[in-house]
Amino acid sequence: MATRKSLTVINGLFSEINTSSDKLDLAGNTTADLTENTNLYFTNARGRGAVSVTDAGGLGSLAYNSSTGVITYTGPANSDVRGLVSVASGSGLTYNASTGEIGTSSIPNGQLANSSVTVGGTAIALGATASTIAGLTSLASTTLISGVADAANSISIASGNIVFEGSTADGNETTLTAANATADRTLTLPNETGTLLTTASTITPTVNSLTIGSTSITLGATASTIAGLTSLTATTLYAGADGVANAIAIGTSGIVFEGSGADAYETTINVVNATADRAINFPNAGGTVALLTSLSVAGGSGLTYNSSTGAFGTSSIPNAQLANSTITIGSTSVALGGTASTISGLSSFTCNAIVTNDDGFRIRDNSDNTKQLAFECSGISGSTTRTLTAPNDSGTISTESFATAIAVALG
Repeated sequence: MATRKSLTVINGLFSEINTSSDKLDLAGNTTADLTENTNLYFTNARGRGAVSVTDAGGLGSLAYNSSTGVITYTGPANSDVRGLVSVASGSGLTYNASTGEIGTSSIPNGQLANSSVTVGGTAIALGATASTIAGLTSLASTTLISGVADAANSISIASGNIVFEGSTADGNETTLTAANATADRTLTLPNETGTLLTTASTITPTVNSLTIGSTSITLGATASTIAGLTSLTATTLYAGADGVANAIAIGTSGIVFEGSGADAYETTINVVNATADRAINFPNAGGTVALLTSLSVAGGSGLTYNSSTGAFGTSSIPNAQLANSTITIGSTSVALGGTASTISGLSSFTCNAIVTNDDGFRIRDNSDNTKQLAFECSGISGSTTRTLTAPNDSGTISTESFATAIAVALG
């Protein structure tokens, strides 16, 4: 055992008695050297004895070993936990308390946030059946089937084909397909009931002929002449065959004559745009059609010609070019363009009024031209017209002196 040193308390501090400079030296001392009072020394046994554990219940258990100071917690058994779990009635959930497994079984639609789907404009509840779907704008599928696949009268659409099973469900079907189109094509079914024909179809017609114009043609026969047509419309009409000798084509470019040689040279008759209805009449005679540029007029004929328009005109046709270049008045011939100051040989002359000088107006005897009656107007006042009125009687006109003599004789 170590040598104990004497201790003393100086000013509240432990000091060694041996030296004045050392303060405290506990070497060789233990707590056993201290006397216990109410404050007991710590020992494991005393500490472990002061601890206790209370298990208040619930799942698992809590235990304490005061000898070792070990606290032990024993968790709940699986059966304990499984016994606390359950599922609500009507939830569609199932629970196995033996295994702790939760599952589903017929979860009702009422337990779902979404209990239906809408196809097009048709809502279908989960578990329900819709025989009609409305409101679809398109439907994409590898194969669309009307009816049941391969069943009688079913129709399937797939891979560019429409397949009809027919009234018997067997290995024979009718397939409707389309050749590869080089442009957009449209096939329109007529608004009527009937049977479609193909190039391989054989039919027995109820009518075995057709009539074009007034010409009846038996089906399968050929008609080289069609009569009775009132009109015929085509892009081009051919007399003969296109491009052969002497063929004639009537089309939008005009009337084209191939000629006696089947070559690249043709004669075309065309018209300019008309500004009114026009009619061109060929004479009732044979001959050759002349071109505008091939026509002309003879010099000195008095005719003019415009080769651009084809218009003929006149300009001072001389008398020599006329069949009749004079007119005869009475017995006096007057050339066209000439002047006659004296007209003779008239047997009568009718007009509304004749005004001439008094010395130029004569009435002569029928048988003796030397016997003439003249009128003298010099005795009439200026700017005055006198009128001699013939009585409604036949007789002889007397002179003033003769009338005076008669009056004197009669008293």
